[in-house]
Parts: sequence; C-alpha cells; structure tokens
Amino acid sequence: MWALMAAAIIMASGAAACGGAADDSPLLVFSAVSLIDAMAEIESEFESMHDASLSISFGGSQALAQQIRRGAPADVFVSAGAFQTSELVEDGLVDGGEVDVLRNRLVMLVRPGASVRSMLDLAERSTGRIAIADPALAPAGRYAQEALTTLGLWEHLQDRLVKGVDVRSTMAYVESGNVDAAIVYKTDAAVAEGVLVLDVVPTDSYSPVVYTAVLVRRPGRSGSAEAFMGFLTGETAAGVFRRLGFGPVTP
Repeated sequence: MWALMAAAIIMASGAAACGGAADDSPLLVFSAVSLIDAMAEIESEFESMHDASLSISFGGSQALAQQIRRGAPADVFVSAGAFQTSELVEDGLVDGGEVDVLRNRLVMLVRPGASVRSMLDLAERSTGRIAIADPALAPAGRYAQEALTTLGLWEHLQDRLVKGVDVRSTMAYVESGNVDAAIVYKTDAAVAEGVLVLDVVPTDSYSPVVYTAVLVRRPGRSGSAEAFMGFLTGETAAGVFRRLGFGPVTP
C-alpha cells in the first residue's frame, strides 16, 4: 500500500514538473503597452470578481515575445498584433490557439505650429522629423511602416524617421516637441497632451490592427490563466475597451 502511495506521489510530482498541472501562483500577464490604461481597470475588475492576484508587465509586443522565448514566466500574453502570437504558436510555446480580443487603428499626432495636415505632407522637407514605433520591437511600428510604404513615403522618410521602443515612447517624442509628427494608435492619441490629433492615415493602407491573446505553455502556469483569457473576451472587459476607444473584433 505504501509503495503504491509513494508511486502516486512521484507520478503527480512528475506531471506538475512537466506542466501537466496549473498552480495557484499569482497570474502574470505580458501586455502591449498600448493597453496600459485599459489593463489597469481590467486588473481591478478581474481580481475582485475572481479572488485572484494579478500582475501585468507592459512593453513592446515583439520585446515581450522575445522574453517569453527566453523562458520568462508569463501566463498570458496580449499582443498588439498577430505577428508575435502566431510565431509563438508555431514555436510550440502556446496552449491552444490565438484569441482575437479587440481592434485599433492608426492616427497622426502633430506638434502645434507644424504645417502637416495630411500623410502626403510628410514628404515635405519642411515637416522635419517623424516618429514611429520601431517595427522590430512593436506592432505599431510595423503598421506605420506598412502604411508609409503603401503611400509611397517610406523610402523618402528614412533620414527623418525617429523610432521609439514602443507606441507610448513614440508619442512622447511629439508631445515634447522633439519631432513634428508621429504615427500612433488612436487610443494612445486620446491621452496625448499638447498636440493635434489628425485622423488621416487611410485604413486600407495597412493591415487590420487586431490584438490577440494566448496562453503561454510553461510548467506551473497559474490556475487563473484560463479564467483571465475568458474574462478578456467577456462583456466587462469589452465595456472597458469600448469606453477607451478600442473597436470590437468584428468591425
């Protein structure tokens, strides 16, 4: 009898070590920095409704995906684009598939006094420097690069582009007056200070901005991870996203 009990304990320990069982550790969510305002509210709502402890780490989606590849103990990853989550799925680092959460779109921020009023005005040398998020680090940069390429502007702007590590740092360049214009998400522009917001980036010039979420495959993943994934697509979270300017998955 004792031998059987010992064997059962060993088997259970082995299953947990291989990621076969979730634990009750605090839930760690990696999130795109463009969701920083929304996630502050969602964190509070989720903790009160699920009696769970939640911690959120923000950054550029590509940088966060790289950390997950290096073994960072994230439980859920919410990316500002499907590029990063699709790669994690292909690498076998995700349980299940991607879940579409919400949509966003690009706008242009302009420093007061700048003559820019359209995307084509960016080609004028008098415009000065233009900021975008670094395409290698953040989806906002990829979308901006795609839009500028479609409009025939990308090659012309190379010597005047300033690249931020994420969309919020990109926005700070124009807020501080260090650049004349910046291309950022609509929802980030809503909290920008001292700048003009121009809704002039054609939506057909870049791919749809769809935020996706995945469950990270790792030993000892928090037992609250699946519940949080469901919460992200529920009505409470949807209400927060709508109020902050995000669009639904289905336009």
